[in-house]
Amino acid sequence: MDDVTDTRAATGELLALVAKDGSLVVWRTDEPAESAVESGLTPDLGQTDTDPAAKTDHAVLLTDLSPDTVYYYRVRGLGQPLSEVKRFRTSPDPADGTPGYRFIAFGDSGGGTQAQLDVAARIAQSAPDFGIHIGDLV
Repeated sequence: MDDVTDTRAATGELLALVAKDGSLVVWRTDEPAESAVESGLTPDLGQTDTDPAAKTDHAVLLTDLSPDTVYYYRVRGLGQPLSEVKRFRTSPDPADGTPGYRFIAFGDSGGGTQAQLDVAARIAQSAPDFGIHIGDLV
């Protein structure tokens, strides 16, 4: 994997609308650039989806993905990688009878008391697909 050459070039990168067969990748750059997302089934990537229009707010839709599958991706622009290689999993297909996502929601994560460490251990043991922190994060 290539190193990120300029971490100031891309900000706010996130996945939106992750579905069983696609995902939207959005990010912002400091200066206008083409939008490109490299993706694939391994960290070697291999597929590139682009929008050649120079802009600072970027959105690239990855399509024709398989349900309940891990994909790797990174954003590119200005002729270089703008993020590290990251990964996501597409949604299961309800028609296959595959269970949906498992998630946790919690707040007031505190200062590291034993009770809070016990909660953290239970969260790790449950292996959620994602978590939502609802506030009081110090």
